[in-house]
Amino acid sequence: MVQGFPRLLGDIGGTNARWAWQAAPGMPLQHYASYACAQFDSVQSVVERFLRDHHLPAPVRMAFGIATAITGDQVSMTNHHWTFSISALQAALGAERCLVLNDFTAIAAALPALTATDSRRVGGGEAVAGAPMAVLGPGTGLGVSGALPSSGGG
Repeated sequence: MVQGFPRLLGDIGGTNARWAWQAAPGMPLQHYASYACAQFDSVQSVVERFLRDHHLPAPVRMAFGIATAITGDQVSMTNHHWTFSISALQAALGAERCLVLNDFTAIAAALPALTATDSRRVGGGEAVAGAPMAVLGPGTGLGVSGALPSSGGG
C-alpha cells in the first residue's frame, strides 16, 4: 500500500452524497456512486454503505466537501439533519486523516488548476491571469466561494 492511499473523496449536499475512490497516486478515480442523504441516518452510515457496496477496505485518508460552514470539529449541515464530529468519524472509519471543507471552498481551491479548455466564457471581457476567481452555483441551496492569488502562488 502506498502511503496516504487509498483515499475516499466525497461531495455531500443536502440531497445527495457522492463518492469516489482513489487507489494510488496518479490513478483515476473509481467506484463513483451517489446516495440520497434522506436514506441514511449519518455520514458514517453512508460511507460504510459505499465501502460495502464496492467491497473496499477502510480508506487511509478521506476528504469531503460538504454543504455547510466548517468552523471546527463539530459539523452540522444547513439543509439536512446530519451532525457529526470530524475526529470521531475519522476514528470510527479507521482513517489516518479526514479533511472536511465547505463544498464551495473545495471547488474554489481547485480553480487555479483549471486550464483554458476547462472553462467557458460567459458574457464579455477576458480572463486575467493571477486575478481573483469566484465560483457560484445552485444545489439544495446557493453556494459561493472565491480564490485570491497569493505571493506564494495560487
